[in-house]
Amino acid sequence: PPPYVLVLDVARTLLVWDRWQGGFGGFNLAHRIPLPTLAERPEDIALLRDIWTNPQVRDSRAGAAAVTREVAKRLAELSASLEKRGHGPERVARFLMRCVFTMFAEDMGLLPDKPFQQALQEFLSEPDEFIAVMQELWQAMDQGRRFRYNLMSGSSSLFVSDLVIMMIRCRQAEPGLRRSLLESCTHGT
Repeated sequence: PPPYVLVLDVARTLLVWDRWQGGFGGFNLAHRIPLPTLAERPEDIALLRDIWTNPQVRDSRAGAAAVTREVAKRLAELSASLEKRGHGPERVARFLMRCVFTMFAEDMGLLPDKPFQQALQEFLSEPDEFIAVMQELWQAMDQGRRFRYNLMSGSSSLFVSDLVIMMIRCRQAEPGLRRSLLESCTHGT
């Protein structure tokens, strides 16, 4: 199938669907471009230009794949760095899985106000404070009524400043990436 479907209501509206998410979706998922005001809408002009001259540029999957590779590389480097500092591989894996799970929980709305992201921003230059905040958060996730499934048991103290920097960079990754990382961690792949 073509990457885009366009339907024209002459002199009124151009409807645009893309298939980058696996299908074109229903009628209400179309991007509507009102033709009478097209000249005043540079983002719609750019979209139409891309559709005709470089349709792949709008495919978010390519960007997500690149981010996924970069984050996986950084996680591997971080893991090696922590192990080189004397932390056992199992402990490092548990710690990284905990970080990924916490980001996933934020993305799913289980942690209101995104405390992990706030801690990363607030305590970038103060790793000791970050450690305290994360231990408190993970204890709440461990013992709180909402998180009875004990996924986060056993606090870790592997916090180092390069972890904080790496995790801030990972925030730019799409939420789907974090879900994929979580699945990989929990299935041992």
